[in-house]
Amino acid sequence: MFEKIINRKNLIILLGMIIFILILFYPIIFGGKTFGSPDSLNPRGASIILQEMNKLDNEFPLWQPWIFSGMPTADAFTFVSLLYFPNYILNLFFLSSNLTQ
Repeated sequence: MFEKIINRKNLIILLGMIIFILILFYPIIFGGKTFGSPDSLNPRGASIILQEMNKLDNEFPLWQPWIFSGMPTADAFTFVSLLYFPNYILNLFFLSSNLTQ
């Protein structure tokens, strides 16, 4: 029974599929790339601007006009790393705060 499943034809097909997947997903497997969607990338752009505003006047921005035509900053989850206590602990060990998200 096992010999019927693992024969030369099936091994060639399996090897071809593995090579095809490695070629198709080469940037992700070997290039350090990741899949990204607009839903996860758009808040990052707003977060960069809010962090620059925070550096300018050393105050926490309370409002951001870039998401949903205006939204309170704490509810927009762009400053989660500043509001979430375990991120402070991870920063002590020089770990990325993306581990908690």
